[in-house]
Amino acid sequence: MEWYKKHKWRDTRYWKIFPWNVPNIFSKNYYYWIGKSENLEDSYINKDLISLVNEKIDRKNTTAVIYNRSWNFFLAVYVKWELELLTYISPWTDLIKWWMKTLTWKFKTTFSDKYHISWAIDSIKETNKGLIWAVMPYALHITWWIYAHAWYVNGQRKSHWCIRLPIYYAKWLYDIFEKKWNIDWFIYDN
Repeated sequence: MEWYKKHKWRDTRYWKIFPWNVPNIFSKNYYYWIGKSENLEDSYINKDLISLVNEKIDRKNTTAVIYNRSWNFFLAVYVKWELELLTYISPWTDLIKWWMKTLTWKFKTTFSDKYHISWAIDSIKETNKGLIWAVMPYALHITWWIYAHAWYVNGQRKSHWCIRLPIYYAKWLYDIFEKKWNIDWFIYDN
């Protein structure tokens, strides 16, 4: 995360920009998640969530499925039919526009950015030294301005528009995308 201090957007003709709140990636709350549940041994699969999803699906493509159960959000990722990742996430707030609210969304990740930054209006702040902006490590573009990326997670809605994952899972998902160049997203929210 130290690379954010040398980001390509840092020095421009008109301003200097600086990251704000570069997280300590080794804190348990950022690295793993704020809850107390654990993964199955040597896996990316949360023990508490395994009974809520199928362990296999009928889709060869890498597939990410977001669920909302009892106001807790979680992500299941399947690679060649098999469940490989299952974790709590913190998705977008209820302020999302009406035209985005459908029973099921289906999107495809088309690009990634290991050191992405947020250009949302309330993510950029002007200071007397320059602009400060929010970091979005291991970002995978889903659609429009929506990304999956590493950040603090508690299973509840927190992000402006994005889908937040603990960095332990966000890096794995980023690496899978870099190898496969394809992730289909199914989002079940309302």
